[in-house]
Amino acid sequence: MLQDKPMRSKTFPQVSSRRLAHVVVGICCLLFITLGVIVLPYPGIQNDEALFAAPLYRPHIWYAKIAIFHQTFPTMLASYLGTLKTLIYAPLFRIWAPSVLSIRTPVLLTGAATIWLCFLLVYRLDGRRAAVAAAAFLATDVTFLLTTCFDWGPVALQHLLLVSGVLLLVKFHQDGGKQAPWLGFFFLGLGLWDKALFLWPLAGLGVATLAVFPRELMQHLRLRIAVPALLCLAAGAFPLLVYNVRSRGQTISANAVFAPDAIRLKFTELINTLNGSALLGYMTGEDWMDHPRLPRSALERFSVWLHKKSGDHRTGLNGASFLLALVLVPWLWRTPARRPLLFMLVFLAVTWFQMALTAGAGTAVHHVALLWWEAGARSCRGGHRRLEPFGLQPAPGATHT
Repeated sequence: MLQDKPMRSKTFPQVSSRRLAHVVVGICCLLFITLGVIVLPYPGIQNDEALFAAPLYRPHIWYAKIAIFHQTFPTMLASYLGTLKTLIYAPLFRIWAPSVLSIRTPVLLTGAATIWLCFLLVYRLDGRRAAVAAAAFLATDVTFLLTTCFDWGPVALQHLLLVSGVLLLVKFHQDGGKQAPWLGFFFLGLGLWDKALFLWPLAGLGVATLAVFPRELMQHLRLRIAVPALLCLAAGAFPLLVYNVRSRGQTISANAVFAPDAIRLKFTELINTLNGSALLGYMTGEDWMDHPRLPRSALERFSVWLHKKSGDHRTGLNGASFLLALVLVPWLWRTPARRPLLFMLVFLAVTWFQMALTAGAGTAVHHVALLWWEAGARSCRGGHRRLEPFGLQPAPGATHT
């Protein structure tokens, strides 16, 4: 994570220019938006997808509020869910009436912004080719697309705030501390307010950084940096902190319940989410269900024709590609890719085990999807350095579902 210089490869030619890389990633973002626009109108609005709007039309539907200058602002929708999304949509709904389009278009654009920021992050860590591959991975990943577009988790703001915060912290480290990291910590605090389970990936980042990059971390642990950083983190999470002070820690007491008995079920959900099959039967109907709707538009008829020609593929290649990445770890042990790969493994393990050991968590795809930005960013790095003797050059994005 905290590398000073991008790792380069003589075997893998870099994308010809920085401008071309930006054009390619722009196309990836447009592809993501296009795919989202295609599927956007099909499912109806789900209850959790519209939950953020409740305080806008039923003013007493909230867990907590703050009064500022005689104006009351809802701050918590549940003991673990803040109203950040509510406050973002409030001015939007004044000019764009609530509908499928007005609810889903902003989060779709948020997903595109996450892809772009992920590109900038991986660019700083690994160079152009890996960054373009990571963007292509996320833009074409079915789990990232559907959980972002319909955002019943919600996860769209979680991804955006986490990637934004990490990007700013990496920039702070690589630029030699010339720019303060405080905005990055503020974004991470906003993520905690948005949804308290943001603590899972935040803890994963902290443990992974301490375990893999302790020297780089200690380099920045100075009072003049740490104290303002913690204050900015607290400022972002301020509504959540106020709620827990008033409710005597309701967020933790009501949600942090240890339940290790369902780990097998949660591991199955992890595998199904990884291979892209978790939403079959939930987001879309199965072929064996009664009264299937016949295709109406040209695009629907083309989709049915393509399905018949290509066959029924219920899983993608993510599971196999992730196992391949694990196999490559010993092979890459003596290369610059070792520490980033270890960082990825520690982050994924710590983040997933938190949801696996928590009651009511980890059994839904929108929980597992919190791992996606990191998996996408890291899946494309490092491996080609050991493929050189075989003359193998995997294409960018070859690991996507």
